[in-house]
Amino acid sequence: MPDNLSVKILELIIKNIGDTARLNHILESIQKNKTIYNSDQKYVESLLPKLSEKNKVNSEDNTNEELSKESTMKEDEKDVSNVQLKRSLDEAIKKIENIEKKSMIEEKTPSKDLEKSLNIATKKIDSLENKAKDQAYREQFYKSTGTTLVLSLVLGLFGLLGLGHMYIGKESKGWRLLVIGLVLIVVGIFLWSMGGIGIILIIVYYALWVYQFSNSWNLCKQNNEYMKTTGRSLW
Repeated sequence: MPDNLSVKILELIIKNIGDTARLNHILESIQKNKTIYNSDQKYVESLLPKLSEKNKVNSEDNTNEELSKESTMKEDEKDVSNVQLKRSLDEAIKKIENIEKKSMIEEKTPSKDLEKSLNIATKKIDSLENKAKDQAYREQFYKSTGTTLVLSLVLGLFGLLGLGHMYIGKESKGWRLLVIGLVLIVVGIFLWSMGGIGIILIIVYYALWVYQFSNSWNLCKQNNEYMKTTGRSLW
């Protein structure tokens, strides 16, 4: 009991409850193992409720202080979390903006591979267009050797020389051969029927017939060969 009482008295002195001088005297008596008066003991006991009340108040203050500190810490943590969240959002927004800018630049500026592909495609288109033009030109000016022979050889037997030349594009020469051939065949037949030299004109006509189908056929071949290498006609 004295030890417990001395602790209480010391606590009363520290917390400035009651008469400090009297409490020091009582505490000194206990430490020296002196007899404590009954009145002194009752005096200390009368102060104990005040000590309990003050301890309770201090405890509540400490609790409130701890709660306040904890709340402050939570607020600080919340603020830090908000700051970190804002930073993360800002970084995400910047990344999105950079991606959009990069995408816009890529859309405006074609890549080297795309540009190369476009150039190749353009060259192919130009090549196809040139081939189409050459093909159309060849179809227009290319002449069949078979058709040339039929026109010059077969029809020439019946007095129509020069048609093979007209077919291959040598119109002026073809017309001259046609007129000469008609004159020779008509006059030759007339004179032959009169018993004159008409047979000579008929022989001349058929010599001209051989020349015109041979010449037209050779000219047709030459023109076609020239077109294969140059894409153009000889005349």
